Amino acid sequence: MIILGFSFVQAPVEPQASYPAAVTGQVYHVATTGSDANPGTLSQPFRTLAKAASVVAAGDVINVHSGVYTLTSTLTVNKVGSASARILFQPYLEQEVTIDCSGLPTNNNCVTLSGRFIDFQGFEVRNSKRTGISTWGGQHVRVRNNRIHHSQRSGIVVGHDSIDDSHVLIEGNVVYLNDQVNNPPTSSSGWPAGIAIFQARYVTLTHNLIYENYGEGIAFTMSDRGLILQNEVRDNFSVNIYLDNATNTAVERNVTYSLYKPQFFRFNAPANGIAMANEGIYDGSNPLNNNRIVNNIVLNTRRGINYGSYELGGGLKNTLIAYNTVYSATQATLNIDADAGHTNTLIVNNIFYQTDGRPIIAHTASPGVTFRHNLWYGGSAGTGAGPGDVNANPLLANPGGSTAIDYRLLPASPAINAADSGWPVGLDYFGLSRPSSGGYDIGAHEFRWLVYTPVVHKP
Repeated sequence: MIILGFSFVQAPVEPQASYPAAVTGQVYHVATTGSDANPGTLSQPFRTLAKAASVVAAGDVINVHSGVYTLTSTLTVNKVGSASARILFQPYLEQEVTIDCSGLPTNNNCVTLSGRFIDFQGFEVRNSKRTGISTWGGQHVRVRNNRIHHSQRSGIVVGHDSIDDSHVLIEGNVVYLNDQVNNPPTSSSGWPAGIAIFQARYVTLTHNLIYENYGEGIAFTMSDRGLILQNEVRDNFSVNIYLDNATNTAVERNVTYSLYKPQFFRFNAPANGIAMANEGIYDGSNPLNNNRIVNNIVLNTRRGINYGSYELGGGLKNTLIAYNTVYSATQATLNIDADAGHTNTLIVNNIFYQTDGRPIIAHTASPGVTFRHNLWYGGSAGTGAGPGDVNANPLLANPGGSTAIDYRLLPASPAINAADSGWPVGLDYFGLSRPSSGGYDIGAHEFRWLVYTPVVHKP
C-alpha cells in the first residue's frame, strides 16, 4: 500500500496450523519417572529436558509428560531443523507440564531457543531468574500457547545485541506477572517488558494475552519489519504497546486497556496505550520510520496513542495512525509532542472519545503531521482539527465497558460512511472487511447488521 508517497512493508504471518503435520524424524518422550540412561521411548522415557535437547535433530518431536520439571541450568535448544523438518517440543497429549526455574543461578534464562526451525509450545514456564523464554540467535522459531509468569525480567525475549534473530512467531501465549525485578514498580529507567523484541527482524506477535507485568507490555525496540496483531494487552507498567527506535512495523487490531490497578500505575496513572519514541540509550541508527497504527481499540489509559519527543527525538516519520477507536484517557486520548522531525505522518479516520472534561488532544501544530476525517467527542479537537472532521457523539454500543464489543458503532452513529475512503486498510478490528467501493466508517469498527462474539484471551 502506498500512503503519502511511501510504502508499508509488513512481516509475514507464519501459518497457524498444528505443527508438524507429519513427523519426519524420531519421537522422543520425557517423563518425571524416566531416566536419562533410557532410549527416550514411550515405555522408557528420558528424565530431563536437557537430555532430549542434546539428542534432538531435524524433524524430531519431544513429547513431555505431565509434571513439574525443575531446572538447575538453562534449557538450551540450539539444534537446526528445516522448513520441512521442524523440531518440536510439546506436552504429550496436551498434558499439564510445568518448567520451573526457581533453582537456576541468578540472572540465568529459563529456556533459550538459539537454533533454527524450532517449535516450543504448550508449556507453563515460571520463576525464571532472568527471561522465561529467549530466542537468542534463533531463526524461524515459533513460541506458541505457553504460559509464562513470575520471571525476574521479561517473559519472552526475541533478539539480543547484534545477534540476528529473525522470522520468529510469538503466538497464543499468556504472559503475566513478569519483570519482578521492578516489583514494586519504580520510575527508574531500565525495566524490561513482558514481551521484548530487540534488534530483530520479521517478528510476528499475534493472539497473545499480556497483562500485569511490572514493565512495558510489548516493547519492539531497535527492530525492523514487525507485526503486532490481534493481541490483548492490559495493566502493564508505563506502556502497553511500545515502538522504540522501530521501523516498518505494523500495530494492527489489538485491544489495549486498563482496569485501573494502582500497583501498575506510573505517575499515578495507568499505562499509555500505544506509544512511540526514540530512547537515547540506543545509538540512533534505527529511528522510528514507516510504522502504522491501525484498527486498534485503546481504552482507559494515561495517553491513548502517544509520541514522546524525549531523548533522541526525531519525530514521527512516514507514520500512519488510522481507524483506531480511543476511549478515555487520564491525560489526552492523543498526544504528539512537538518535534521538528515530524515528516509525512497522517492521522485519519480515528475516533477520539474523551471523558470527564479532560483534553482530547495534546499537540502543537506541525507541518509534518496531517489530520483528516477524525471524530472528536468529549472536548476540543484543538490543533488536531482537519478537513472532514466529525464533532459528535460516535454512539458506541457501551462506552465505559471493558471489552472490545462495547466499542462497536450503533446504527445511527455519525461515524458510519464518514471516513476518508482514500485510505483502505483491510479488515477492521473484528475481522470485517471494509467495502471495496468505499463508504468506510471512522474508527476500528466497520458497521454491519451482525451479532458479534468477543474473542477473549483468558489466563
